[in-house]
Amino acid sequence: MHPVLFKIGDFAIHWYGVFMALAFAAALIHWTIIARREGKDVNECSDLMFWMMISGIAGGRLAYVFANWQEYLQEPWRIIKVYEGGLIYYGGFIGATIAGIIFAVVKKKKILDFADFVVTPLPLGHALGRIGCFLNGCCHGSATSCICGVRYPPHSFAWNRQIDLGLIDRFTPKTLPVHPVQLYESFFNIILYLLLIFIYKRRRADGTVIMTYLLLYPTGRFLMEFFRGDERQHIGIFTVAQLFSITLFGIGIGIGVLIYARGRKATI
Repeated sequence: MHPVLFKIGDFAIHWYGVFMALAFAAALIHWTIIARREGKDVNECSDLMFWMMISGIAGGRLAYVFANWQEYLQEPWRIIKVYEGGLIYYGGFIGATIAGIIFAVVKKKKILDFADFVVTPLPLGHALGRIGCFLNGCCHGSATSCICGVRYPPHSFAWNRQIDLGLIDRFTPKTLPVHPVQLYESFFNIILYLLLIFIYKRRRADGTVIMTYLLLYPTGRFLMEFFRGDERQHIGIFTVAQLFSITLFGIGIGIGVLIYARGRKATI
């Protein structure tokens, strides 16, 4: 794995940036197809993508910089080098959610129906993003003897981390095998994407898709954290990502209760 796709002089195209662009493109294509089928304004899809992309990247980057602030003290200009990697998903999720809610209010959309539409392609984009993480070497897994373990080269994120932990020394040509946790999560997100499409086409109540996502993705992410090998921020026994997963799971339950209450009210 190598983070750079190709380089011309000092200008480099990073795999992480390529897959991040593919992730946003995939979501936009998905929205456009669904909007046409449902007779919605297709032009709104590109507007929505612009604001959610800007807000999502900003939120993800701010969360990463905050979690790794010591890394940027000496070279603060690196904060804007998003193409090198360094986004925290939940920070991006918060940023994009805020933008989505504002967009829905301004356009006078029904929040839960709009949320179902918006969230459906999210796992697909996330799956592509995690492939970018794998090639970039960030968000790597912990050391493993599993047959699916992968080794990263010198000066990669995993190599530096294992040196810090005393697992290898600076003369070691490759890391110890680590879980390809980025690919685990990518595969999980693809399955989730297919499930959300299935539910979206057959939903009988607004909010069903976003509820499903908030119940399943946080569960998977909570478990994936146990396979992560990069430095994690902890609050007590849980990582910050796990605590945020629990919070989102709770919101999913809340939406489920709301859907149930609305359904009962409609039948009375």
